[in-house]
Amino acid sequence: MPVQNFLENSAKRPPQQTALICGEERSAWGKADHLANRIAWFLHHQGIERQDRVAILLDKFAASVISLFRFLKADAIFLMLGESLKASKLAQTLNDCQVKALIALSPKPEAVLDALDQATTVEFMVRIWGSRSIPSSRGSSGRSHSLSDALQYGQRNSRPKLANIDLDLSRIICTSGSTRGPEGVMRTHLNMVSAATWIIGYLEKRRDDIIMNVLPLSLDCGLYQVLMAFRFGGTVLLERSFNYPYQIIQKAIQEKVTGFSCVPRTNFALLLSLKNLEKSDFSSRRYIRDYD
Repeated sequence: MPVQNFLENSAKRPPQQTALICGEERSAWGKADHLANRIAWFLHHQGIERQDRVAILLDKFAASVISLFRFLKADAIFLMLGESLKASKLAQTLNDCQVKALIALSPKPEAVLDALDQATTVEFMVRIWGSRSIPSSRGSSGRSHSLSDALQYGQRNSRPKLANIDLDLSRIICTSGSTRGPEGVMRTHLNMVSAATWIIGYLEKRRDDIIMNVLPLSLDCGLYQVLMAFRFGGTVLLERSFNYPYQIIQKAIQEKVTGFSCVPRTNFALLLSLKNLEKSDFSSRRYIRDYD
């Protein structure tokens, strides 16, 4: 089974059921699959072929999750990159992994443009900020497309014909390089499907589960919160920041979150320091999981 089947299989359920919650934005299964198909056709039109490497420079937006499946539906290999990467590190990663296309939402577009100046393999970018285009002198080729332009092109609702098999690569994980130089760790579709299925089994996931994810999607621990939910057809609530823990608690109560995973030395430590936490209603919660 290829990873993109997670979305396609879950989209066969009632199409209005919520797949993603991010802030005030809610994405239903049917809409998420429809958008992923349209962008996959656009990527094929732009020259993305089987096993090309593509990068996502978005973190914890609904668009970042749907982009993951857009690339997989185009038979590409995806890299999920953190928004905090500096231009030089971003350019190095794009070149080392031979990234052909980039989809980006950045609070600092200039940093992305600076990275593209140094990235020799990137042929085009899909940007998710305003209407601004890349000047012809910026980036390896200056080819820039807005997300709305891409959606207007991809009019077909059907998915592109699947070419990848489960032994093909699906993802490259870029390590931090804390003990040695950064490295790219390769994962096949089978690797990712097996890992997601195993975690679902021991956590006894159910289709009515609502998972709150406060962890970066560029890390395994954050990304698999999404993959698990898409595998069994649950709902993911993406929280972009842990700076306001009381708001996160209220959001969890409001949305009736059933599963919550975070890091003990940071997230849990902060939660345990809060006052009057015992007065909060966590009756909907089924499990709490720590990543250490």
